[in-house]
Amino acid sequence: MLNLLLALCCWVLLSSTAAWCLQRSARRFSALANWPALAPLLLLVSVLPFLPWPHSAVHLPKQWSEQLDHGISPFLALPAHPGWVEQQPLQALLPQLATLLLALGSLISLWLMARQWRLWRALYQLSAPLPLQALQPVVQDDPALQRLLAQYPTLQLQQLPVGGSLFVSGIRRLVLWLPEWFWQLTPAQQKLLLWHELKHLQRRDPLWLLCWRLLCALFWFNPALRLLERHFQQAMETQVDGWVLAQKPKQRALYARTLLQAIRAQHQATPAGRWLQASAGSGCGAVLQHRLGQIMQPGRVLSRWQRRLIITAICALCLPVWAIKTELTGLAPAQWLAPLVQGKVGSWYGEVHSFRQNKPHNGVDVIAARGTSVQAVAAGRVLLAGTGSLHANLGNVVLLDHGGGYQSMFAHLDRVDVQPGQQVDAGQEIGILGNSGRTTGPHLHLELLLNGQRIDPATVLPLDQLQGATGE
Repeated sequence: MLNLLLALCCWVLLSSTAAWCLQRSARRFSALANWPALAPLLLLVSVLPFLPWPHSAVHLPKQWSEQLDHGISPFLALPAHPGWVEQQPLQALLPQLATLLLALGSLISLWLMARQWRLWRALYQLSAPLPLQALQPVVQDDPALQRLLAQYPTLQLQQLPVGGSLFVSGIRRLVLWLPEWFWQLTPAQQKLLLWHELKHLQRRDPLWLLCWRLLCALFWFNPALRLLERHFQQAMETQVDGWVLAQKPKQRALYARTLLQAIRAQHQATPAGRWLQASAGSGCGAVLQHRLGQIMQPGRVLSRWQRRLIITAICALCLPVWAIKTELTGLAPAQWLAPLVQGKVGSWYGEVHSFRQNKPHNGVDVIAARGTSVQAVAAGRVLLAGTGSLHANLGNVVLLDHGGGYQSMFAHLDRVDVQPGQQVDAGQEIGILGNSGRTTGPHLHLELLLNGQRIDPATVLPLDQLQGATGE
């Protein structure tokens, strides 16, 4: 869990840096400000380094393939091992508290989105429905606009009960919201606004905006998402403006005046607290000034090779982040648990006995009733599960990788409940205790490795929490 929190912090840092660079570059190069795909591209590149990638091959100690006896004798109990580790419960709870705070913030943000959706529903109920034929006088002398409108036979028209600007909404049920002043415009102005809003529907812009808002709500702690959303919305509007003017190149001044009128109506409605949002009037003064400037004097558009060059440069940002991710995934777990809730240590690490041909014991043997649940001692990834990978004496085996060079091996299980490649949490059941392989009775043989070398599990795991841990 701590690794996840650190990865989120690095993602916030990387995405914020990318968003800041985008803002600085867009002020200098207007072509970047007019490219909507740049924002989701930066977001994708900032996430890629933290996605799970195929891991390298597993290197196992050669002793696990040799003819070694890992059985125990329940009568060989020794005094408690001196290498206990003091526990710090408060420190161990900090990652869980941080995760709970992040989840709580996401739930609150989603609740606010749901509350806004209820406001939309209230606005929909207060508005007056209009037949689609109400637009026929507007589009009757424009065949191209008629064909574009015919692509949306289920489009609903709603007369706004208050002022505002023309806009579209909906994913499956598409709605075109018309303010009262729309019918007071000249036919040429009405056509320009219809071109604009229908193009938004054709591009599925309401769906894209909804996705951005969901991301901002779920990951409320990342300010870069709001910056990228703002860039996407600005570039989206500028691109749609350019498309409209490509259809009506001689009506730039009229289009700018119509847009200003829509923005003025939007701002007059907003202070009253009765308006939610409209695309034409959204954005700060600098954004609106940029948009009007692009209408009157269109800027340069990125060529195909320029876009490829920018994409290549952005992807190069992943290289240092991959190195950071390697370091993050190498961190040791913050929480260690005992492998069983109840059990008795029958043989400690390093014990020498004739039962093992006077060879030191390579792990810890824990005695418990057959069928007792065996849990992961820390969060990690399953490397091996089942039989066939290691020596038959070990029986059913689970091998976990915990990061930081730590690996844990559980042998002699009667049943395995995990699969290779699966991610497990600390305390998650991975199997049940048994006596598969070569044993003298039901028990769990546990080994702990650090950088491929066996270490005493008692120096890391809280085995003193086991009932009867001393074997008395």
